[in-house]
Amino acid sequence: MSRNSSTGSSRLAADDKAAVAVMVNYPLTVHASRGVSRTYRDAAALGASYARVFTPEVKAAVAAATADNLFARDQGVMIGQGEIWMNEIRGSIKIITVNHMQ
Repeated sequence: MSRNSSTGSSRLAADDKAAVAVMVNYPLTVHASRGVSRTYRDAAALGASYARVFTPEVKAAVAAATADNLFARDQGVMIGQGEIWMNEIRGSIKIITVNHMQ
């Protein structure tokens, strides 16, 4: 993984909410395993629901990510089984979607 990706992983593991919020492209859509989606319009809204968005399962998928197990396509880069999708937005890699698989 790139230096920026590993830094993002450590920020997520440390629950550095402010730093993680900067890594997100807003609005952020989070898809729950039960088919319910929620959209977070800004960093304040995300911060209020941080633990609900970045669950232990999502954080584990990010922690396990390596350059060899990322999946990339025209819509972005997938971590894990799709727990997080990222893409380049205005020159920076940003989280564009979070999926709760369980």
